[in-house]
Parts: sequence; C-alpha cells; structure tokens
Amino acid sequence: MFEKEAEERITEQYGTSGEYITRQRIWQAGAEFGYNKANEWHYVKDELPQYNEYVLIYTDLKNTYVARIPTGKNYFITRRGGFVQMSAVIAWKEIVLPELKESKRKLK
Repeated sequence: MFEKEAEERITEQYGTSGEYITRQRIWQAGAEFGYNKANEWHYVKDELPQYNEYVLIYTDLKNTYVARIPTGKNYFITRRGGFVQMSAVIAWKEIVLPELKESKRKLK
C-alpha cells in the first residue's frame, strides 16, 4: 500500500524518466529506514535511553510500560509512579507518535 502511494507521488512530480527511477529508489530506501528505525528495540545490556526521556520498556515478566530513568538512577519510573529495577528490563524502544492529519471536518 505504501509503495503504491509513494510511486504515484514520484510519478506526479518527476514523470517516468531516468530521474524517476533514481528518486523512486531514494524514497524507498528512506521509507524502509524510517520504518525500521521506528520499530527498533534497544537492549538494556547494550545501551540505555537518555535520562528523563519516556520510552516503552519490555521486562523479563513480559510486561510493557511507558517509563523513564531519573537522572543518575539505576531504575525506571513508570508513568503511573511505579518502579522497575534495571535488571528486570530487557529492552526499550523510543515512542514514535503518528503524524496528525488535518481534519476534514470544519469547525463552526
């Protein structure tokens, strides 16, 4: 679905010339990179998120939480105020929010 929309947009802007093929490859590579980056999990054993940045964490008990690491601490604080020890967290992921589309509904 995404590939078809991207191809239509490139065709609209650049036609079907040789430049079209180059642009199509660049857009496809960019889309794949963005998709992979948005779905990338980081293992705690390899790296930690920045302090006070909310991330999605996955624990050894197969639970997920939105949480952050307070500056200089070795645990996560969840959005609800609970604590999760660093040793219980397997991986974390950046929270990527979807872009909001302009509403078609007109306000009166």
